[in-house]
Amino acid sequence: MIDGIDTGVISLEALRSKISIIPQDPVLFSATIRYNLDPFSLYDDDMLWRAIGEVELRPAISGLDFMVTEGGTNFSVGQRQLICLARAILRNNKILVLDEATANVDPQTDALIQKTIREKFKHCTVLTVAHRLHTVMDSDRILVMDAGEAREFDVPHVLLQQDGSILREMVEATGPSESESLKQIAAGTYARMDPNRHLMNGLPDGAEHNQPPADRLVLFVGDGLRAESFLKYNLNRTTYLRNILVNRGVFGISNTRVPTESRPGHAALLGGVYEDPSAVFRGWKENPVEFDSVLNRSSVSYCWGSPDIVHMFSRGAIPGRVHVAAYDSNDENFAQSANTSLLDLWVFDRVQHFLSSEQTKRTVLVQKKVILFLHLLGLDTAGHVHKPHSELFTENLIAVDKGIESIVGMIEQATKHDGRTAYIFTSDHGMTDQGSHGAGDPMETETPFLAWGAGFKHWKQTIPVPGNDHVLKLDNQNIPVHHINQADAAPLMSAVLGTSVPKNSLGRLPRSWLNVSEEYAAWAMRTNAEQLLAQYYRWQRESEGKMLQWLMSTKQTGFKVLIEALQTEIADAAHHKRYTEVQSLCKMLIDTTLNAIEYFQSYYKPHLFVALTLTMLAQETPTVVILYFVIPITLWGYIGSRWRQYAPLLQGRAVMYCAGFIVAAEALMLFLLASFFGTGNLATVSSFDPNWVRCFVTTFSPFTMMGLIVLKLLIPVLLLVCVLKAMGIICSVSCR
Repeated sequence: MIDGIDTGVISLEALRSKISIIPQDPVLFSATIRYNLDPFSLYDDDMLWRAIGEVELRPAISGLDFMVTEGGTNFSVGQRQLICLARAILRNNKILVLDEATANVDPQTDALIQKTIREKFKHCTVLTVAHRLHTVMDSDRILVMDAGEAREFDVPHVLLQQDGSILREMVEATGPSESESLKQIAAGTYARMDPNRHLMNGLPDGAEHNQPPADRLVLFVGDGLRAESFLKYNLNRTTYLRNILVNRGVFGISNTRVPTESRPGHAALLGGVYEDPSAVFRGWKENPVEFDSVLNRSSVSYCWGSPDIVHMFSRGAIPGRVHVAAYDSNDENFAQSANTSLLDLWVFDRVQHFLSSEQTKRTVLVQKKVILFLHLLGLDTAGHVHKPHSELFTENLIAVDKGIESIVGMIEQATKHDGRTAYIFTSDHGMTDQGSHGAGDPMETETPFLAWGAGFKHWKQTIPVPGNDHVLKLDNQNIPVHHINQADAAPLMSAVLGTSVPKNSLGRLPRSWLNVSEEYAAWAMRTNAEQLLAQYYRWQRESEGKMLQWLMSTKQTGFKVLIEALQTEIADAAHHKRYTEVQSLCKMLIDTTLNAIEYFQSYYKPHLFVALTLTMLAQETPTVVILYFVIPITLWGYIGSRWRQYAPLLQGRAVMYCAGFIVAAEALMLFLLASFFGTGNLATVSSFDPNWVRCFVTTFSPFTMMGLIVLKLLIPVLLLVCVLKAMGIICSVSCR
């Protein structure tokens, strides 16, 4: 079984056509590069060059007609493997097999191959045969072979927790430093396997700072703008933001999580909460889970944009803290003739009117810890209706760029260029070339993140992250591209304004972005760590209060000891004003605390915890458990034989027949739904594309649109029922 499909029922030719294999000894033809990449001439030159560029082979290849000598001897071993990898990228198959593909290459090429595989084949099934532990440690499952026999098969992180595990022995044999690195890789992969987070109420408020680097922050969110669309054509479509990026700002890629929808995206940006658990099924209603946000931590916030976004932050906020202005939902028009930029122009017009008011200048802009949030939905609508590569999408992007330039100019003029305003431009999610979003494709998860102004460094001042060779080439300059998680935006905005971090945030503060003193950075890092510790302590109290001490795992005890030790070291370093050391220790504490929270969320879910507890009790008292299950089974026959005394026999049989019919009907529906949707991705159900229904309804009416989409999903089932009925009539077969 691969991806839920039995490979035994697929023809050998079809199965082989869906598999790409990169062996230890690369297979190359004595022919041109073009023929080696595309022997059947299925792809155009642009696609070939794009695949070559993605494996960083452009400098080594002068042209597509460049000849490969016999065995590829005019290329190094690593370059030969990269050619095979480019061929696999081009084929875009669902299954990739790596048979010791990196055994003979240098570590640098190995790292490049592994990075490319993670990015380009994240939605494929990758089967890796390797001896290098780094090559397989971030896999979903590891099969350990010994003397030709399968000895272990499980998640790497789980195997590393087991005493006597072969994989654990192999990892520990690499030495303390290397083994710790491998364990962190496995733990990080395990943490990403479950994106859901549980929100906790009643957490304490964090500390605030009276002398932050910025008095106000302006957040621009271009809904639905993917990083690729923003960076396309060297940012020539967004001349103002391009100038900001080159001369004043720091730039990065914000990585979102599925479902890539507006609700969970904004919850992550402003609250540090990765996912609203109900957003998949309640995508356009107000957020059903209460969570804290940076807007609620500010002294006052003003929001403009879509009613579905801005209102979710005003409900439940401190009275008078969050002010919102939204257009009517009927203005969200998905017709082909609609001017999608009108939604963004509405926002810019209202903000300009707000900033031109003398009352705003006297009462709002003079305060500290002020947030202005502009939600720009036009790009998302343009992407849905016209697609992200269309000319109309470009026009909307240009309108956003000009609008941001106008707003920034008005703010600087109103504040007399006091240098106390911070700016951020980002997006909640991206979208595919087809104009849809909701799943986990890089086009949907990678969004731009540009920050400039008070509290932020220029990219020339940032320290390159080890192992990050991703750069943006603009004006003959190599601009580093930093990668952050979307939830990291919440502690970053809090640090710039000096506010407390949202209580439920799971974000890490990207210290390298801040243009602040070492003392202030130490405070910000410590505030971030303490906010996460508050969640950890709540998890610890709730879990330990419901269990016996002998049930506590060594992992849980280890987290507790390590966290206490780090807190002691941080307090000592802060007392002696070793602020750089405080920051380093806080980073370790943040990572450890997040791992501990992830541990509690993974192992202490109610159903799982009950199952584990019953299992352990069954081991200790097997007789009681056996009696518990055997006695009802024994009594079942007696009860079944006696119930007929209280009802006529015929009526009793009728009841049994009806029950049988109900079970049969439910089984039929189960098999029908499984046959159509069993191998699908749940995120595609939450993915919304108005083009499916815009012929019937062009204004934004979520319930009508959802009803039509559900009807679309039911059409295959209805067609099958009709066909079965027709076959019964034609063949004179009774349906009874």
